[in-house]
Amino acid sequence: MAKLPLSSFEVVAIRRRSLEKLFQILDMYDALSSVFPDLEAMVMDEFVCTEAKRVLVGLGRATKGTFMEFENAVKRDF
Repeated sequence: MAKLPLSSFEVVAIRRRSLEKLFQILDMYDALSSVFPDLEAMVMDEFVCTEAKRVLVGLGRATKGTFMEFENAVKRDF
């Protein structure tokens, strides 16, 4: 049951990066990171917590990668 919402986050984290999607990624990162401590406290299943952490890391990487691509695009234009 917990796999479905995490899968939605994961799809956003791994899909093609674009500046337009950056705010969506940031919102999802913020939402998941906000509930993560409660999730760890409430869910006894180690797999669910591990998956949530993995997705959170993926969203963070997607954010960093998007910023780096934007920075490179700006540098190319100047």
